[in-house]
Amino acid sequence: MAAQNILLMAFLLCGAVKAQNSIPVYYNDVEIPDGCRDLQSKEPKSGDENVENFCTHMPTSYPQKWIDSYVEQWDKIMVPHQQSKAFHGVEETPYVRDAGCDIGDNNCCTESATLMPFYLKSEDQMMLVIQPTFFQQTIKVKRCVSSGSECFKDLDLQSVFKEATCENEMGTTKLLVFNSKTNSTEMRDLHFPVDCSCHIRD
Repeated sequence: MAAQNILLMAFLLCGAVKAQNSIPVYYNDVEIPDGCRDLQSKEPKSGDENVENFCTHMPTSYPQKWIDSYVEQWDKIMVPHQQSKAFHGVEETPYVRDAGCDIGDNNCCTESATLMPFYLKSEDQMMLVIQPTFFQQTIKVKRCVSSGSECFKDLDLQSVFKEATCENEMGTTKLLVFNSKTNSTEMRDLHFPVDCSCHIRD
């Protein structure tokens, strides 16, 4: 995490300004993958910090070579033993049911995965996440196996309360993205599930 923070600080120092090399023309023509269409069409509204705002589908025309070349410029501001190529993000992992969560368990079981976002939606704009081949911006997600399902059935909570359901708890982190409107890189908030808990309502 410390290494990631150091690299992101370098991004802020060098990348938050206008790109020295203009983004390739094909960047704005990157086709948004089908798996990201729902996110693209979602209308912004209050409380969006409680809703996932990212997509992990990599565009077929993702400008990888340009991004690698662009990020390599930032090696110049880092001390020799902290070169960005020495940093490595955590590799992606698929969703796995967490320990202690037996199949059929109704007490808000969770599953975890490490994901690599390629799009982040902010202020109604789809922004491409900067993912160099030598350093990946990944997030550790933990979510409900069955969001919205009744929790702690053995305690019969719904006989006392109006509602007792398993719901995702959301967290926020910042990722470096490319803003095509300003032709610059910047940090934007990404919202993602970090746990699952039983919500009781009268």
